[in-house]
Amino acid sequence: MFSTHLLDCTVASIESLQDIVCLDGSIVALWQENTEDNQHTIKTATHSAGVWSSSQLISSTNEISLSPKVVRDDQGNIVAGWFTVGLLQGVYVLYGAAKLVGSAWDTPVVLSSTDRQVQSFS
Repeated sequence: MFSTHLLDCTVASIESLQDIVCLDGSIVALWQENTEDNQHTIKTATHSAGVWSSSQLISSTNEISLSPKVVRDDQGNIVAGWFTVGLLQGVYVLYGAAKLVGSAWDTPVVLSSTDRQVQSFS
C-alpha cells in the first residue's frame, strides 16, 4: 500500500494504521510511528491522483503519542484523535487535530483534562 519513499520501515515500526476515503476520492492515512530511539509520534499522508504525499508529523515529539483514530464528516472535513502520555506527569491525555477541506492540518489541541486519566475514545 505504501511506497518506500513514504515510510522508511528500517528505522521505525508502524502501528495503528487508520485510513479514510475523502469525498474527492483521495485517501488520508494516519498512523503511529515508533522509532529506534523510543519516540512515538502520529504521522499522516495523503494519496491523490495515484501518488502518496510525503509523511507529515502532526503530534508532538516531546510526548508519547498512541492509538490514532480518524473520521470524516459529510462535508469532507477530517478529524484525528490520539492519546498522548506526558513524559513528566504520565497521564493519558486526548489530543485532536482537524484538516478542513482544502486546508492543511490544524495545530493539535488538548481535548481532555490534563489532570485526569482518559480511559478510551472512539
